[in-house]
Amino acid sequence: MVELLFCKLLLNCDISVKAEIGQGLTIYHPYGIFVNSDAKIGRDFTCRAYTTIGNKGTYDERDGCPTIGDGVNVGVGAKIIGPITVGSNCSIGANAVVTHSFADGNILVGIPAKAI
Repeated sequence: MVELLFCKLLLNCDISVKAEIGQGLTIYHPYGIFVNSDAKIGRDFTCRAYTTIGNKGTYDERDGCPTIGDGVNVGVGAKIIGPITVGSNCSIGANAVVTHSFADGNILVGIPAKAI
């Protein structure tokens, strides 16, 4: 519990204990990271500072959180928002805004994110 308080106060890092996160989570520079309690994240997930994984901020019951596959790598400032699925072994570029589902093995960049 002390570790969670430390993360929230000092680093502004808010990863819900209710989020489903697989083994092998790696966080580089854990500043400003937010992971919603309903997010589902696979094994060997890597993220960096100012990453957001959550819903769209409305109270609509259809407004869910992302499901992220295994081996996903997320760049600085990326946002993964809404009831979408990001396939395994995807790479998400810095500051990308992912609002649609993508299959395994894609590289996602841009606002809104597109596969390249």
